[in-house]
Amino acid sequence: IGNVINPLDMIDKYGADALRVALVMSTTPGRDSNVGESKVRGMRNFSNKIWNASRYVKGLQNDSAKKPADAKFNRRLTQIEKNIGKLIESLKIGLAAEKIYNEFWHWYCDICIEENKQGKITNRVLKQGLRRFLLLLHPFMPFVTEAIWQQGFAKNKKDLLITSSWP
Repeated sequence: IGNVINPLDMIDKYGADALRVALVMSTTPGRDSNVGESKVRGMRNFSNKIWNASRYVKGLQNDSAKKPADAKFNRRLTQIEKNIGKLIESLKIGLAAEKIYNEFWHWYCDICIEENKQGKITNRVLKQGLRRFLLLLHPFMPFVTEAIWQQGFAKNKKDLLITSSWP
């Protein structure tokens, strides 16, 4: 009676990954979650953010000189990986999805990519960071992350993100 969305329509309009992460994000076991078209649209925008960040990072030339912010970047990303891992191990999947969303969008894209443009973080470290984020994002958005992996990180056609080691 007009109070549900058709998942097939949402997949056709916004993509399977957008629907998948919209259904998972901010959910708690035993509680109902409201998922409307606006939430699915927001997750499609997140998919676009991942694509755009990946295009930027893939276009960077390798550099070798270390920058002062590289070590700080790696420490924070290692802590993010640990936090996401703990949330998944404790079956707090919705919180894990929310954490990876916030860290990728607001820290990696908004802060780290901008610091890279200012010369504070090396291209090499930013690329390694994207690789690590793709691994973290993969359980939530497998189609987008696998496509990006194949275009920029796979050594060959058989090197799949899904068979890569968890961080």
